[in-house]
Amino acid sequence: MENKIITSVIHINHEFMLPETKQVCPPGDYTISQEDELIEGVSWLAYRRTGTFIDIPSIGTSKTQIERHAIASDELTAIIEWDR
Repeated sequence: MENKIITSVIHINHEFMLPETKQVCPPGDYTISQEDELIEGVSWLAYRRTGTFIDIPSIGTSKTQIERHAIASDELTAIIEWDR
């Protein structure tokens, strides 16, 4: 199966907590990666989301180590909506 990864950067203005780890994250820019896989056997291109990931700590900090955490799409949406 073919996979595609869409990467984007979001800016969060307030501290937030990752739901699974209970880790408090500072405001900043965060890289989001969404992985989709091609659904085979249909006559058009169709993809299924297989994972959404957020890279911690935020971009621009002095730390060079980045941890990638899986996050549900609805949890990410809730963080973004809360931050508005």
